[in-house]
Amino acid sequence: MSGRAPAAADSQPLAKTTSANTVQCISCGLQSVYVDPKTNGRYTLKTTLIIDKNGLVNKVEFQDAPSDTLADSIRRSIMQWIFLPLLKDGSPVDVKLNTVVNVVSVRAR
Repeated sequence: MSGRAPAAADSQPLAKTTSANTVQCISCGLQSVYVDPKTNGRYTLKTTLIIDKNGLVNKVEFQDAPSDTLADSIRRSIMQWIFLPLLKDGSPVDVKLNTVVNVVSVRAR
């Protein structure tokens, strides 16, 4: 099951639509800028989140992240996100969310 979550005021990564079958984020934010030894620029990362029935992120995967260091930094932030549990037939369920995150990275010297 997948859905989209609205973004928090301090982030822009997730869609802003909601419905009965949509994952809704209640605490989702990213740093404004990430420092990384290998990357510099703006990136849009295809991201898959596994969210448990309690609304907590259990797993984060990126498709084609520009560096492992940047992916690890973003993953640590996303692992702190909290969602409203998605209900199916009145009971909370685990959900797989495919989305994108937009980040800015500055190369460390």
